Parts: sequence; structure tokens; C-alpha cells
Amino acid sequence: MIRIEIYESGNEMTFRVEGRLAGAFVRELEQCWKASETRRRNNRVAIDLRSVTGVDDAGRYLVWSLIRDGATFVGPPLLMHDILEISESPKIERSGA
Repeated sequence: MIRIEIYESGNEMTFRVEGRLAGAFVRELEQCWKASETRRRNNRVAIDLRSVTGVDDAGRYLVWSLIRDGATFVGPPLLMHDILEISESPKIERSGA
């Protein structure tokens, strides 16, 4: 199960993702991303993964695709490290909260 909420404030847009970013649920986030294209053009976009409970290979691939599209990510450091399999990235905001 996945839940995606989109918040907009000023020139910032945040996608808050809850649940598993895996299997068929990966497509849900991808569709939300594509549907928001015109609204996010002039916005700073963050994807909040603090409530994500698991990620599979398809989810990892989507995260990399969204980074290439300009998204930044917020999430617990260990989850972000696991998703991205790197120790540092300038486009990732790390948060222990």
C-alpha cells in the first residue's frame, strides 16, 4: 500500500510518500510526478520519504529518475543510503525526524 500527498506552498512542492515504494506502487508515484509536470516547473520539488517502509529495485530506479528530473529527497539517512547506495549526494536532504 502507498499513500502520496502533494503539498504546495509558495514556490515549493512536496510529495509526501507513505508505505512501500515497491511493485505496482512505484507506478503511482511516477504517475503523480508526471501529472504534476506543469505545476512543478517553477517550483523547488522535494519528495519526503520519511514514512516509507520499504523500497524495491523499481522504486530505486524511480528515485534516480526523479533526481535526474530535479527532485530532492527528504528521508532518514539509513533509508536514503539504502535506496541510493551511496554515502553522499548534494541533491538529498537528510533528516532523522
